[in-house]
Amino acid sequence: MNFVNIGVLAHVDAGKTSLTERLLFNAGVIARIGKVDSGSTQTDSLDLERRRGITIQSGVVSFPVGDVHVNVIDTPGHSDFVAEVERALRVLDGAVLVVSAVEGVQARTRVVMRSLMRLQIPTLIFVNKIDRMGARYDELLQSMRETLVASVAVMSTVSEIGTPSARSLPRSLADSNVREQVASLLADNSEQFMNACVFGDISEHECRDELIRQTKASSICPVFFGSAITGVGVEDLTHGIVALLADRETSQVGRLKARVFKIERGPNGEKIAYARVHDGVLHKRDRVSMWRHKDDGSTTCSDGRVSAVRVFEDGATVREMSATPGAIAKLWGLTEARVGDELGSSYGGNPTALFAPPTLESLVKPKRAEQKGELFTAIQRLTEQDPLIRANRDEQSGRSRSSSMAKCRRRSSGQPWPTRSVSRSSSAIRTPSMWNDPSARAPRSKRSIRAGRTSFGRPSGCGWNRLRSVPA
Repeated sequence: MNFVNIGVLAHVDAGKTSLTERLLFNAGVIARIGKVDSGSTQTDSLDLERRRGITIQSGVVSFPVGDVHVNVIDTPGHSDFVAEVERALRVLDGAVLVVSAVEGVQARTRVVMRSLMRLQIPTLIFVNKIDRMGARYDELLQSMRETLVASVAVMSTVSEIGTPSARSLPRSLADSNVREQVASLLADNSEQFMNACVFGDISEHECRDELIRQTKASSICPVFFGSAITGVGVEDLTHGIVALLADRETSQVGRLKARVFKIERGPNGEKIAYARVHDGVLHKRDRVSMWRHKDDGSTTCSDGRVSAVRVFEDGATVREMSATPGAIAKLWGLTEARVGDELGSSYGGNPTALFAPPTLESLVKPKRAEQKGELFTAIQRLTEQDPLIRANRDEQSGRSRSSSMAKCRRRSSGQPWPTRSVSRSSSAIRTPSMWNDPSARAPRSKRSIRAGRTSFGRPSGCGWNRLRSVPA
């Protein structure tokens, strides 16, 4: 089976999750399209995501298109959860960058695009919300050329833009005018293709092959227009994903190479690792090496036995089977696994950070001295799921310090702020996937229960650092 792993990325509220739902619906994987506002989408599985209508953790879904199996990683758009985006980028074959036709290129859009270009991840741009009042076409294309990427190949036109009747019309390379325009862009990036254009006519097949080659080389970004809500233009995007991003050549003869990009806890507290297989085959009951690259440049290795392997099949459902190259699988039994670990063999080295390191440090002080160990254990569990969270403890004072990417966001946590800079009591500190795990719960004092608040001081500014108490 051929796989293509794509990430859906964008500025907040550009329509990433709605686009993912539409892709699944068009493929026949789901019978009805979920809505972000009602909390019925496939990728927003956490209770907080459903209540707030935002994406906090990356979600994985899949759907088939002919003989190609497309795995989609839906990433958060809020800058507070940038760690989820960074870890997803490491396992992608390509990306779909969603841009709103109304709001246009946002600050976060430019940050994500720079990271995609830095990693040379092939990228398709999907301009969403063409049916909304204020949607733009020519002006937006010019803005993308100036702020995102110079070479954009427009693959669709729009009629009645900015109205509920807006329609996206595909531009076919069979049309000589379209082929000439696209060939002109491609020639700017390839001297060899330029010579072919000068000394002869370029056929549709030659133009398409060069477009695929330059897209995979991140030299050009095809642009599609549409609306995730109405479904207009999404079918063209699906065809573009398969035609421009899918690699038809896979091998199973190599040594196992896989990367862990997400950790979550099951209903019984068991650790579940999400891994993308790059080479080799991963079977149930295999014993694998886990290579971890540290910030100081050193590398450690530990072993673990995989007790179960389940591969994403249709939507969010998984099937117990061996994971082949390109597959994304959920693995049980690797109790020591952490995000970023390489399975089987060390092949990628210590990846360079794509975003700025954490700047917020929270000081956590337990109410009672005997709670020090439990509190620090809870914080350490956070570091398994988010590598950007750094935890350390002062053995003499018993205080725990944790550095994280973002600051506490009242809107996300839904709790009032304390007024002191240092905690007076410990509270249950868990990541979203740990909220149903009783073993991850640190004790809370009666005072914090009555106040119904977090145990962290209020920092300057706003944001959510995932260190929060369970709602009282």
